[in-house]
Amino acid sequence: MWEYLPDVLLEQVFQLLTMKERHIASQVCSNWFRIFNSHRVWSTIVCEDHTLSRRKYNYYLGYQLQLDHYRMHMYLSKFGRCIREIIITPMTNLFNLYEFMKMLTYFAEFFDENPLHSVHTFDFTFACHVVSDENKQQEYVFGTGGRMLLGLKNLLRCLSGLEKLSLRELLLEKNDAQYLLDDVLYNCCETMRLLRIINCTKLPFPIFHVSCFVNLQTLIITPQHLNDEVINQISCNTKLANLWIIQTKYTEQCLPVSSKTWKECTKNSPDLNVHLVVTGKFKSEVIWQSNAPVKSIVYDTPYAAIKAESILMAISLYGPHLEVYSFHGLPRYTSSKSFVNRGDVSLALLCRMCPRLRKLVIRERVSTATLLLIAITATSLRELIVRRNAIIKRFDWKREDDWSDSFYNWLKRSSTSYENTFAEISKIFGREWKPLSDECFKRIRPDVAF
Repeated sequence: MWEYLPDVLLEQVFQLLTMKERHIASQVCSNWFRIFNSHRVWSTIVCEDHTLSRRKYNYYLGYQLQLDHYRMHMYLSKFGRCIREIIITPMTNLFNLYEFMKMLTYFAEFFDENPLHSVHTFDFTFACHVVSDENKQQEYVFGTGGRMLLGLKNLLRCLSGLEKLSLRELLLEKNDAQYLLDDVLYNCCETMRLLRIINCTKLPFPIFHVSCFVNLQTLIITPQHLNDEVINQISCNTKLANLWIIQTKYTEQCLPVSSKTWKECTKNSPDLNVHLVVTGKFKSEVIWQSNAPVKSIVYDTPYAAIKAESILMAISLYGPHLEVYSFHGLPRYTSSKSFVNRGDVSLALLCRMCPRLRKLVIRERVSTATLLLIAITATSLRELIVRRNAIIKRFDWKREDDWSDSFYNWLKRSSTSYENTFAEISKIFGREWKPLSDECFKRIRPDVAF
């Protein structure tokens, strides 16, 4: 049965395999060998430390993986014109990384017609080197530059049809970052749809190139690359729909864009949606952008807790148009069971003051009574995602002045058991609602990859 699966399904299965596994699968039958040579199977190449490499003995370090130029040449000769996506993951062997980019560049420049002109996605992530001092009181992070940066720029010059470009953790000096995207802008000014620039420089440095792609729809960038002038130019791009401002472990603290600039940006681009995100294993608060049209606030870090001051800041700055407030991943801190120390009151206030809130993801302890208040208060809420292990069966709210006797009795009666709470929330939403287990909750990811 497996040998007679439709070609579309077999191609998708082969795409999930490594190069070695594809070769082994191609020897099963003639039909799988035919699928092995399909162009769709080889549309994506992922560069890792072991990709197209061989072992070579080093007298001091033992056996080391080294890029096999002959295998790379054979691969490009047979499947080079099929490549549509190039993904370079963080590599510890920088020599292999440089040789890989150089081989792709030579392959593109050898022919009169560039065989890589159909590549529409390029994703590059540099493996930052972290060095600690002797007392381990401070860490020094080193990015890329020099010949490695030159090899990257030469490869980008050959990719003339890019629609999605991602450059992460380069951590360049300011003079190196100034001309990084010159060739990309010249070749892909009209084709670029998604641009992801994460920590291109160590220190705050505005990148004006991001505002010059006329058909750009999604921009994912770290805050040290934005200033008033960049936002003013971005607001002139009427096709830009989403601006994701990301903070990671290597993001330097910087000043936010001025409130006046965001007001002008909202006036010039009323359809622009701004999203604030903190991601990575570190403790940090989002850089609040006053008067920005923020639709989402996302914490994708295990150390971010629900804080009353953060929720009050979100309400005061973005209350009328905030749509998403979420915490992803399991927490790596202890949360109190006491009602005073939990975030129940802050969450209920958020749902009351944000009329457009449609998605709320909670990973901390919350009582059944609070969940009922959230469900009945947030009229626009469509997604309420909660951990099953974090729900406390408890009614610990004091009676509010605007609560009627019937509402108070209903809230108290419904919060006394998990089954009643889930049933009442299902009635409010008009569909079945259940909390998630920890395994399912870990699979919940933000709407965009960072």
